[in-house]
Amino acid sequence: YVTRRSVLPNDGPTFRTPLEWLDAAPRFVTHPTRGRTRLEARDYQREVLEAWEHPRRIVVKSRQIGFTQILAMEAYWKARYLPGRQILCVAQREENAAEFIRYVREQCSPDDLGRNNELSLGFKNGSRIKAQAATKNPGRGYAASDVYLDEFAFAPWAANVWQSIAPSVSTGGPITIFSSPHGRANLFYHIWAGRCGDTDWWRRSYSWRVLWDEAWAEAKRRTMTREGFAEEYE
Repeated sequence: YVTRRSVLPNDGPTFRTPLEWLDAAPRFVTHPTRGRTRLEARDYQREVLEAWEHPRRIVVKSRQIGFTQILAMEAYWKARYLPGRQILCVAQREENAAEFIRYVREQCSPDDLGRNNELSLGFKNGSRIKAQAATKNPGRGYAASDVYLDEFAFAPWAANVWQSIAPSVSTGGPITIFSSPHGRANLFYHIWAGRCGDTDWWRRSYSWRVLWDEAWAEAKRRTMTREGFAEEYE
């Protein structure tokens, strides 16, 4: 598992938890309509960061509530302040994987990185963050200390992904699975429902209500089918 103690002596401030880092100074993200914007972490985002040490987290969530961004910030903190972390994000498509890396890169200082590629960041302290699409064999040959599975309910070859990923964290590294819902005929749902053997998961569900009000929901419902709204935002 991981240690709370940062091990970067004489290298600027150290932060024992991602929330401590988040609260120490303004943090900025790129908003799709407002551009570069200061992040004001909401209660559900803070709850997720508070559970950063839990070995198994699974979250069903609405789209567009800043969930991938907050986990990318957690991944940055792990890479920066826990040297030697080998972090893997498996996303639905390659463009989603590149977006996760972009969110991480936004938090990096010029002195953090030794390598800076579209799908991989190499930190000077020995940490690495790699992101890739959900292919049949993701993560093979990559001994990950931390794994994030993004929009796993929609991942092609989900069973292959899970089989490939599981050994990479077999030594006890944490794994975080998060997705908007996609019915019950998928591996994400079966893990959520405790049907895959391992039931010791930190489970949370965050619908549109964590961010928007009923007026927003009514306006959105008028543009979508009932099933479509439920799948995207419930």
